This record gives sequence, structure tokens and C-alpha cells, in this order.
Amino acid sequence: RALTTDAWKNATVHAQNALTLDPTLVEAYSALADLARIDGRWDDARRLYLQGLEIDPRDVTLNLWYSEYLQDVGQLEKALAQNQYVLELDLLSPGANTNLVGGYLALGDCKAMEAPARRAVALGHDFGYFGPILCAVSEQRWKDA
Repeated sequence: RALTTDAWKNATVHAQNALTLDPTLVEAYSALADLARIDGRWDDARRLYLQGLEIDPRDVTLNLWYSEYLQDVGQLEKALAQNQYVLELDLLSPGANTNLVGGYLALGDCKAMEAPARRAVALGHDFGYFGPILCAVSEQRWKDA
């Protein structure tokens, strides 16, 4: 975990308090859902993502993190479609472009990952380099790697 136990608990408490004050606060659903996802509480994460998306189906962060959840639970095609939706909302999202690289990598589609990898790197997300490198290694294209 990137967060300490205290920070984890505090984030959860504050997000829950925020929902008590405003049950339509999508950011609180995003935070709680992602904390549940990172903690491996898959059913809770799914429920919270979907509750937030019911309130605002166009929230970029919530949709992005939901695409990561879908990939984590092995729904690779759904994750890819979800991530492509995020790019419709925000083509210049470094995270969405990087997630697209990861999605194509998981599906073994090295050719499709090239454009989003270049966009991710151009937008300042260094992970964009890793997908094409891993594909080059898997295909034994040593010069490209």
C-alpha cells in the first residue's frame, strides 16, 4: 500500500463524512471505491464505482478508476471499452492513455498500444514507454526494446 494505515483510515473516514454531508459527491465515491479496489474488496469497489457513475456518468476520474477495476478483476475487454470512453471524455488524460497501453498489453495487442503510448509519454506519463518495451521483448525485437 502506498498509504500508511493511518492515512488509509483517515481517507476513508473523510470520504464517508463527505457523503454524509452530500450524498451526491462523486469524488467521495471515487475515493471510497478506489480504496476498496486497492484493498482487494472487489464487491465493495464495484458497488461504489457504480453508485458514483449513477450520479455522474461523465466523471473522468471515476470512469478512469473504474476501468482499472475492470482490468484488475480480469474483465479486459470491458476495461478497454471503459477506458476508450474515458478518452472520449478527455483525450488528453495521461492516465487514460497509459491505462489504454496497459489494456492493450494485457490483451497482447502490441500494435494498438503504440499511439496511446506515444500520447501518454507526450502528456508526461512515463509508463507509456513500458508497454512497447515489454512487447518488443516478448516478440524478441531486441533493438526496439
